[in-house]
Amino acid sequence: MTNKTYTSLPPPPYTSQAPPEYSENSPLISNSFEYPRSDSRTGRDKNAKVFLTTLLALTATLLTAGIIIGLEIFLPSINSPHPEIEVVEIKVGIVGAGPAGIAAARGVRNEILTHAAILRDQNLDLNVEIIIYEQKTRIGGRMTVEDTSPMVIEVEDVAGGAFDGDLLETIGGVLEEKQESVMSQGEELGVGKVAFFDPTHIIAETYRPYTTTPWSRYLSLLIKYGTSIWRAPKVPMGTMNSFNSFLRTMAATNPSTGSVQEMIRVMSKQYTWVPFSIPASNRLEMNGIGDNYVRDILAPQVRRHTGQSIEDLSDLALSMALEREEIGCQKPANSGVFQMMMDNALKDSGAKLRVSSKVTKVLWEEITEGYENWILQWEDVLDHEVPSNAEVLDKIIIASPSNYSGLLGHMDNQEQFTSYNIEHDIEYQPVYVTFFLAPSPISSSLLNSGSSLPAQLLPVINPHDPKDPAFDSIIELSLLRSIVGYDSSTKYMYRLLSSQPVTNVSLVTSLGITEDITESWTQHKIPYAYPLMQALPPKEIKGDFQLGKNIWTTNGAEGPLGSSVELAWTMGENVGRLLYLDYHDFAKYHVAVHDYQKKSSPS
Repeated sequence: MTNKTYTSLPPPPYTSQAPPEYSENSPLISNSFEYPRSDSRTGRDKNAKVFLTTLLALTATLLTAGIIIGLEIFLPSINSPHPEIEVVEIKVGIVGAGPAGIAAARGVRNEILTHAAILRDQNLDLNVEIIIYEQKTRIGGRMTVEDTSPMVIEVEDVAGGAFDGDLLETIGGVLEEKQESVMSQGEELGVGKVAFFDPTHIIAETYRPYTTTPWSRYLSLLIKYGTSIWRAPKVPMGTMNSFNSFLRTMAATNPSTGSVQEMIRVMSKQYTWVPFSIPASNRLEMNGIGDNYVRDILAPQVRRHTGQSIEDLSDLALSMALEREEIGCQKPANSGVFQMMMDNALKDSGAKLRVSSKVTKVLWEEITEGYENWILQWEDVLDHEVPSNAEVLDKIIIASPSNYSGLLGHMDNQEQFTSYNIEHDIEYQPVYVTFFLAPSPISSSLLNSGSSLPAQLLPVINPHDPKDPAFDSIIELSLLRSIVGYDSSTKYMYRLLSSQPVTNVSLVTSLGITEDITESWTQHKIPYAYPLMQALPPKEIKGDFQLGKNIWTTNGAEGPLGSSVELAWTMGENVGRLLYLDYHDFAKYHVAVHDYQKKSSPS
C-alpha cells in the first residue's frame, strides 16, 4: 500500500483582481439554471406592488390638482391688498346724568360691543364717543342737590324710600359684601313711628314697616278704621310683584321697545288687568278700603311720593307710592350706595361726563354743503362770563326730566322729526326740599306729641278746614339721622318737603316747634320733581321714544306709567339699545358722506 503524504500549501498571495466567476459573492448555481418558484406568496406580492403603485400615482395626481386649484384661488388674494377697514367716528350726546342718562350711556356701549364683530365682517369699525351733559356738579339727576352747608347730603337723603333690593339687581355694580350688607338691612329700613296730623293735633300714628306695629296701637287703629288696617298693606303687593317682574324681564332679555304703547303691550302680557288704566280710587274701593282710612293715612302717603291726590292717579302709580312709603328712609350705613352704583355704571359706559354744563338748545342745521346734523348748545353754570359752547353731534338722547320741547323749540323745519309733538310733553310739579339741624329731636307745643315728635310727620289736608298757606304747603317732615358736629356734639338732621318755599319762622309757627331749627337751614328747589300722572286707557297713551332722525327721549313713560328709579333706568337702557338698532345704515351713511367729502375737497 502506498501512503500519500498531504502537505498544506501556503495561501495564495493577496491580489486586487476581481474574484473568480463563482465565489462567495455570487451564487453557486447560475441564474440561468434557476427553476421558477411555485410559492403563492409570489403572486400576492406582485398584486400588492401593482396596487401601491396605482395608489401613489392617483395620490400624486390629486395633490397636483389641489395645488393648481389652490394657487388659482389664493394667488389673487396674496397679490392684492386686504380690504381697508373704514373707521366711522360717531359722537353721541346725552342730556342729563340721572338714572336714565347713565343707563342710556351703558346701553349704547353694550350695543357697540354686541355689533362690533358684525361690523368688522363688513369692513367697518365704529369709534363711538359718548358725552353726558349734566347741569349739576355730580351725577344723580333730580335726586341730587347742590349744597354748600357743612352737612353732607346724599342722594338717599333726598329720595327716601326710592331704593331697595330690586334696584341693586336692576343697576348692579355693588360689591358682593356691600350688597349683602344693604340687603340684610332691608327689613329694618325706616323703622319708626309715623304721625298723621292736622294744624291742631295728631290724628293717627302708624309704624313702618307695618309688621312692627305694637298690638296696643294695632287695636286702637282697628277700632278707628276697621278692616282697612290689614287690607290696605296688601293693596300694592300684586301690582308691584308683576311690575317688578316686568322690569327684571326687561333687564334680563334686553328687548327694544320703540314706543310707550309697545312697552304697554309687553307689560299687559304679565297682567290679568292693566293697572295703568284703572283709577286708583276704583282699586281702593275694590279692596274694601274705607274713606276715612284713605283720607287720614293713604292720601298723605301718596302725596309724599307723587305730589298729587289719589283721585288723579292710576292703580300702578298708587302702588308705586305705597310700596316706597313702606320702605321708608334709608339707614345711614347705606348712604352713598346709589352714588357708588351710578359711578360704576358710568365707568362701564366709557362716557365722558361734563358737569356744570347746562344745555340750552338743540338745533338741526347744515354743517357743510349737503350735510346736516345736530348742534347742541350749552353754557357753564359756574362761570356766566364764559360764552356759550356748541358741539356737533351725530346722535342725541334727551334723558333729563325737562320737557324736550323746551330744548327743541318750535322749529320751522321739522322734516327731520318723525314723532315730535309738544302735546306729548309731560307736565311736572316742583318741590322744595329743605335740610336743617336741631340740637335734639323736635317737639311741638301745638300737636300734643309728648316729649318729641315721631320720626316722620305727614299732614292731613282737609278741604273743609280753614286754609293755612304754610301748613298746606308742607308735604313731609322727617328725621333722617343724627350726626356729630365739629365740637363733638350730636345734632339731628331733618328733611322738609313742601310745595312752596317755607321759612324756618313759618315752620315754627305752623307746627309750634320749640327747638332752634335755624342751624344749617338750606333749601333747594327741584323743578321737575313730580310728573303729572293719570289713569289712561291704552289707546290714549301716546309717545315714541325716537323723536326724529338720530334723536331720542327717555321721558315718554313717566306720565302714563309712573315715576321710579327702576323705571327710569329701564327706559334709559331701552333707548340706548334703540339708538343702535340702525347702526348699520348710520355707519354706511357716514361712509358715504366721508367719500363725498373726499371727492369734493380740492386735491
